[in-house]
Amino acid sequence: MAQSALRSLGAFIRRRRRLFVFGAAAAIAVGAWLLLKGRPPKLPPGTLGADEPITKNDRVVIIAPHCDDETLGAGGLLHDAVTAGADVHVIMVTNGDGFRYAVETELKTLRPSRQTYIRFAYERQQETLSAVHLLGLTPDKVIFLGYPDRGIAHMWSTNWTPDNPYRSRYTGLTESPYSNSFTPGARYCGEQLAADLMTLFERYRPTLIVFPHPNDAHPDHWAVNAFVNYVLQQASERGDDWARTARLRLYLVHRGEWPNPKGLNTKLALLPPKTMINTRTHWLVRNLPDQVVELKRDAILAYHSQVALMRAYLLSFARQNELFGELDPIVLPTLAVPPAGPGAAGKGWSPAALPPGMVRITTDPASDTVARRIEAGADVIAVDAGRSSSYLYLRIITRGPMRPDINYNIHFVPLGSVSSRDRPRLDLRFNPPGQLVVLSGPVKATRGLAASLASEAAVVVPLSELGGPRRLYISVDTSIAGFGIDRAAWTLVDLGDQPPGPEPGRQ
Repeated sequence: MAQSALRSLGAFIRRRRRLFVFGAAAAIAVGAWLLLKGRPPKLPPGTLGADEPITKNDRVVIIAPHCDDETLGAGGLLHDAVTAGADVHVIMVTNGDGFRYAVETELKTLRPSRQTYIRFAYERQQETLSAVHLLGLTPDKVIFLGYPDRGIAHMWSTNWTPDNPYRSRYTGLTESPYSNSFTPGARYCGEQLAADLMTLFERYRPTLIVFPHPNDAHPDHWAVNAFVNYVLQQASERGDDWARTARLRLYLVHRGEWPNPKGLNTKLALLPPKTMINTRTHWLVRNLPDQVVELKRDAILAYHSQVALMRAYLLSFARQNELFGELDPIVLPTLAVPPAGPGAAGKGWSPAALPPGMVRITTDPASDTVARRIEAGADVIAVDAGRSSSYLYLRIITRGPMRPDINYNIHFVPLGSVSSRDRPRLDLRFNPPGQLVVLSGPVKATRGLAASLASEAAVVVPLSELGGPRRLYISVDTSIAGFGIDRAAWTLVDLGDQPPGPEPGRQ
C-alpha cells in the first residue's frame, strides 16, 4: 500500500515536472513573440524621405477627426508651423463625444445620459485648447465643427442628404447641439460636412493640408480622408488653384498594434507599421528636437480624459519624429480590348480574360487582424483597375480562395461631371462564382459582369452606369453574415477626358 502510494506520488511529481517544463517553454515562446512583435520594423533603404520645411508663407490646415488626433498625428508639425510664422488652423470634425468608457471614468457615472455626453464633449474641447496652447497655437485658430463621434463613415456612405441625417448613438440627436459649432445646428449629413470644409478651405486657401491616412482603421479617420479629398477634387474641378497646388500630408493613428513598442520612448523613431511598408504610401519623416518632443508629450498629457484609459498608447506618439504619408494620383490606362467587348463574355469567362495593362490602385495590408488571418478569402490584398471607352475593369485579389458565403462589396463615388449636391453613388455586391447585384445607386440592375477564379475576381462595369465621370472613388470591402472583415482604402482614380463609348457589344 505504502509502495503504491509512493509510486503514485513519484508519477505525479514527474507529470508536474513535465508540465512545469512545458509551461516554462511556452512562457519563453510567448515572451519572445511579444518582444519581436514590439520591435520597430526593419525598413528597406529609401523607404523614408525627409518632409519639406514649413515657411512663414505657408497656410497650414490640420484636420482632426477627434479631439487629440491633431496632437498625436501632427503636434510637432503644428509647433514647427507656428514657430515658422505660418498661418495655422486646426479643424476638429467631432468633439469625441462617443467614448463611453472615458465618459464614465471622467464624469464618474455608470449610465451616461445624452446630456452627459454633451457635457463631456465640451470638456474634450477644453483639453484641445490646452494642448494646442502648449504647442503655440491660440484658441481662435481652432474650429469645432460638432459632427457626431463614430458617425462620419455613415455620413459618407449612407446619410448624405439633410432629409436622411445620421442620428448619434450617444446624444440621440441628428444635428449639432454645441453652441460653438462652425455651422450652428449643423445637420448630421455628408452634404453639410462637405459644405463646411469647402467654406473653410476657401477662407484659408491652404498651402499644406494635414489629415488622416485612408488606411487608418478607425471609421471616422478614413471617412474624414474621403471627405477632404472629395472637397479638394470639387474645388480643383471648378478651377481653384490652391486645391491643385496644396501639399497633402497624411498621418496615421489607428492601425492594429502600432506604434511599437507602447509607452513613452522619446529616444525612439516612429516608423511605419510593418503591414504598410509595401503599400502605395510614400513615407516622410519630420524630425523633432528634444524640446519639441517634450512639448508634444505634455500636450498629449493635457488630454487627461483619454490618458486615464490609454496612457501607454497615446504616449507612443511622443517620439523623435512624426510620420506622414504621400499618395501619388492614379490615372487609369485605356486598355486594348477585343472588338466585341465584355458584353460577349461567355460562360467560361474568368479573371484570366481581363485585358492586359491594368494598374494597381490599392495595396492593402494582409493578415493584419485576427478575422483576416482566419478568413483568408475575405482578406483583400490588392485591387487593379483600367478602362476602355465604355467599361471600367477591376481585378480584386484576396489572400486566399474566394467563397460564395463571403460578400465582396464594391463602392463607387463619381466626381467631375456630376454635381457635389447630387453625388450619385453605385454600390455593388459580388458573390462567387459570378453573381453581381446592385445594393444602391442610379440603376436597379447592373449590366456589369463578375467572375472569380481561386483568389481573384474580375468585375466589369459600364461607365454609363457611373455617369461618365472624370474622376472616381473606388473602395472594396468584405463581410460574412453582416460582419465586416476587411476594407480597402477609398482610392481616387482619374479616368481622363475620354468620353464614354458605345453601348456594350459595339465597342
